Amino acid sequence: MSYYRLKQTDYDGGISYSNIKSVEFNNTNDFTFEMYPNPFSSETVFHSSENLEVASLIVYNSFGRVVKEMKNITGQSFVLQREGLSSGLYYTKLLQDGKIVSTDKLVITD
Repeated sequence: MSYYRLKQTDYDGGISYSNIKSVEFNNTNDFTFEMYPNPFSSETVFHSSENLEVASLIVYNSFGRVVKEMKNITGQSFVLQREGLSSGLYYTKLLQDGKIVSTDKLVITD
């Protein structure tokens, strides 16, 4: 169970809070998606607990810009080559059937 509330700060310095909302996450899906090594310098391997069918992996930079996209991924493992990516922090999104099934951080080092 996670609890959330919003804090609003007005231009005049006034502060107000929203009501507290609770969210319960019932993850009954045993799907796992991991990469190794992370951080990496030349390539990293992605592995899923289930077979992927026509999945896509999208890599974003810290500005939210797509810097690499792999389409039509099938099977349980695939390799991401560093080619064209500089050192830094990236974010990944795995899509299967148009739905996000995993997100993660990816670190590239020299």
